[in-house]
Amino acid sequence: MKTIKEVKTSDLSMNWAIDLKTKRKISAREVHNNKRLKESNRYVCIGCQELSKNMIMDNEKNKVPTILEHVSHDEYPFFRRGKLQKHYERCRFRSPDSNVISLASMNGMRVDNRTKVLRILTSAKLVRKVGSPLGYSRQAYSKFFTHQAHQKFYYFLSTLLKEYEITTFKNNISAFTVENENGDKVKFADIFGLQDDIVEQVEKNSKKSLSGLAVIIGTVSKITQKGHLLIEFTTSKNINNGNTKPFRLFVHQDYVSKVGDIRLLENQKIACYGFAEKKVLTYETVNQMELFSIEHQIFFFDNPPSCECIGSINDSDDPPAYTLQECESFISRFWGAERLTDQEIRELHIVHNQSKLNYLKAGLIREGAKEENYEEFIKSWNSLILETERAKQQLKQAQFELQNVAKTHQDISAKFMSKFGLNFKSLRALEVDMQRIKKRTHEIERLLNIKENELEQNNGLKRQWEEWYQFLQKQRQVVIKVERHAEKEILLKQMLADFNPFIFRIPLKNPKWNLILGLNTNVINENRLAVKAIVQLYESQNQAWFPADHISQKQFIEYQVSISQLNLSPRDAIKGFYLKLGKAIIERIVLMGWPTSKCQCLKGHGTMKLQFRNAQYWFECWDQKCDEEYQLIWVN
Repeated sequence: MKTIKEVKTSDLSMNWAIDLKTKRKISAREVHNNKRLKESNRYVCIGCQELSKNMIMDNEKNKVPTILEHVSHDEYPFFRRGKLQKHYERCRFRSPDSNVISLASMNGMRVDNRTKVLRILTSAKLVRKVGSPLGYSRQAYSKFFTHQAHQKFYYFLSTLLKEYEITTFKNNISAFTVENENGDKVKFADIFGLQDDIVEQVEKNSKKSLSGLAVIIGTVSKITQKGHLLIEFTTSKNINNGNTKPFRLFVHQDYVSKVGDIRLLENQKIACYGFAEKKVLTYETVNQMELFSIEHQIFFFDNPPSCECIGSINDSDDPPAYTLQECESFISRFWGAERLTDQEIRELHIVHNQSKLNYLKAGLIREGAKEENYEEFIKSWNSLILETERAKQQLKQAQFELQNVAKTHQDISAKFMSKFGLNFKSLRALEVDMQRIKKRTHEIERLLNIKENELEQNNGLKRQWEEWYQFLQKQRQVVIKVERHAEKEILLKQMLADFNPFIFRIPLKNPKWNLILGLNTNVINENRLAVKAIVQLYESQNQAWFPADHISQKQFIEYQVSISQLNLSPRDAIKGFYLKLGKAIIERIVLMGWPTSKCQCLKGHGTMKLQFRNAQYWFECWDQKCDEEYQLIWVN
C-alpha cells in the first residue's frame, strides 16, 4: 500500500463522496473499512454534485458526474479525481479559493480577495510567547477556545477539514494568510498539519520562544491518566506517513472533569485545535497541545459524537472568580507573586500588638495593686516631713525664747552688782522660766532626733517606692503607645482580611520589609465589576508580622472592568488595573529604601516597569527599543 505522500493527486483530494447506489454521502474511512464498498465508478465528486445549476458553465451543461477513485490508507484514506475525469470549473475541489472565501465570509471573517488575507475577529494572538508572560490563566484559555469569534473560526476550519484531504488542501491554499485584530499574521497552510508538520513548526517557534495556534491531525493510540490526562497519537517509522515524531494532547487535572468524555477519543482519527508547544519536563522533552474541551477543540473525522455524548462541563460564568484567576496568573508571572497558604494567612492576621497589650495590661494590674501602699507610704512620709519641720520650728522658737530669758536674767544680775537695789523676786522667776524653757528645748531636740532618724531609716525605702512609681508611669505610657499600635494593627489587618484568601507575597528580598498584596472583586452591575487591591509592608520579627506605620498602608487600588470585554480579551480588560498596581508596588519599593532615581529611565522615557525574570527583579524601560535597566539589589 502506498503512503499518503507517495500517492499522486491532482486538484484536491477529499474525505467524502456521493455513493451513486445509495445516493447518500459516504466517507473514505467507511469505504476503507468495508472492502465490499470498494467498487469502480461508484463514487462521484460531492462538490460537483452539489454545485448549483447557475454556477455551471454553458459548455459544461451536458457533463457527466466526476467519477472518483478511492485511495486506501490505514491512517488517512481519501477520494481523488479518477483518470480522465474532470471537475466542474467552479467545483470547490478543483480550486479551494472560492470555498475558503465563501466559508470565511459566512462565519463573519473579512477576506481580502486580492491579498487573500483572512481576518479573524479576536484579539487573542495566533502566536504567543511560551510561558504566557502576559498572564493568561487556564480558565482564560478555556474561554479563549469557547469564545464566539474563535468558535466561528474553528467551525470554519473544521468544515474545511471535513471536506478536504489535508495534504492536497495545504498545497492549494499556500497563498492565504490569517491576520487577527492585533495585526499578527501567519500562513493559513501552517495552521493545519499532520504530526510531523506541527512538530516542525513547534521547533521553529521554540527557537523564538513562541507557541503557535495550530490544528494537528492524528490518530489517538493511548490515553494515560496520571492525575493529568495524556493522550498520545500513533507513530510510524515511515516518514511519508507524517507521524514519525511523537505528539500528545495534555489535559490538566483541573480540567479532567470538564474536558468531556475522554473515552470518545480512543483509536479515533481527530484534529485538535490549540497552542502547540515544546515542554521541557524533568525527565523528557515533549511536543504537546493542551486540551480544555473536546466539544470546542476536537474534530472527529469519523462518526462524530453529539454534544450530549461528549458531556463536557463548561466553566461556570463567574466573572469575579475569573478576574481573580487572571490577576493571580499575571502577578505570579510578571512580579513573581507567591500566594500565601492558609496557615501563613492565619499567622499574618494575628494582632501581635494586642497580645503584647494584654500582657502589659496584666502586668500593670499587678503593679497597680501596690499603688495604695505607695500612696500610704508617701502620705506617712510627707506627714513625717511636716512633723520634722514643725519640730525644727518649735526648737528654733524655744531656743529663741531661751536666749531672751537668759539675756533678761543677765541684765537683772548686773543691776544687783551695781549701787542700785535688786528685785530678788524677779530674778528668781527668770531662773525658773529658764529651767522650764531648757527642759522643753531638750524634749523638742529628743523628738526631732527621733523624727530625723525615722526619715533616715525610711529614705532607702522611699527611693525604692519612687523608682517603682517611675516604672509604673513608664509602663502606663508604654501601654498607651502599644494600645495605639494595636488599634492601627487591627485596622490594617482587618483591611487585609477583606482580601482573603487572595493574599500574596512579592519576594523582593528586602532585608527588613515584606511586600504583601491582597486582591478581591465586587460586582457593580450586570456588565461591570471592580477589581481591588491593597499593598502593605510588613516587618517579620520572631515569627511575628508587624505592619509599617505609613498612610499608604490604608490605600486601595481599584479599577472597573467591563465584563463583556473581559470575556473577549481579559488582558485588555484588566490592563489598566495592572498599570495602577505596578505603580503602587514601585511606590512601596521606594518606601523600602530603593532610590527614586533608579525607577526612572536615564534616557528620558519616564518611570520604568518592574519585571521578574530568571528569579531576579529588574527595572526595565517601557520602550522595547531601550536597553536601560537596573537589577533590584538591596544595600544593607
